[in-house]
Amino acid sequence: MQGRRPCRVTGHAGSPADSRPALPRLPPGTPTFAQHAMGDPKDISMKAYISIVSAFSRACGVLAVLLVAIAALVVCQMVFIRYFLNGSTVWQTEFVVYSLVAATFIGSPFVLLERGHVNVDLLPNMLSEPARSIMNGVAGLFGLAFAALLAWSGWIYFEEAWTYGWTTDTVWAPPLWIPLLPLPFGIGVMCLQYIAEILRPFADGNPGAATL
Repeated sequence: MQGRRPCRVTGHAGSPADSRPALPRLPPGTPTFAQHAMGDPKDISMKAYISIVSAFSRACGVLAVLLVAIAALVVCQMVFIRYFLNGSTVWQTEFVVYSLVAATFIGSPFVLLERGHVNVDLLPNMLSEPARSIMNGVAGLFGLAFAALLAWSGWIYFEEAWTYGWTTDTVWAPPLWIPLLPLPFGIGVMCLQYIAEILRPFADGNPGAATL
């Protein structure tokens, strides 16, 4: 019994090896599968910016909570010294005031992130989605402009106190730049958070969803 001769497939034109249908050619500029999986570089950059700034704003919120807690402890210490030890206090009242003011400014980016600022949504709820989107954008730009002006003026005051070595007119007399620093710092971070909130609906693909 003779063995079968192996069938050899050649690559000549018209052979069974060339009978498979040719893959369709994509038009120039069509995104590849890898590009679809990675996403638009602009969207990735926006989302990265929003994520970084939001994390920084949350850290500012934690710092603000710590300042309030420290101020509460100092108040307890001041009460104990004055009413139980009959001692005098020098720096406690001033420290508490500066701590609470610093917590207000430093915590403002976190409040914006959580949309905790007081707002009236009666008019936005009555508008259509395109009109609401325009209104949100205009409101965000106005808020950003005001915050940027406040941060800039606070920075000028801080720079003068740093340069000329100003101190407070109290017995404690700490350097004035220390209580002035939270103003440009906190409001400056809030400016970055305003930009993140303006970009957020575009990064999410829903420009009419933001409410500032």
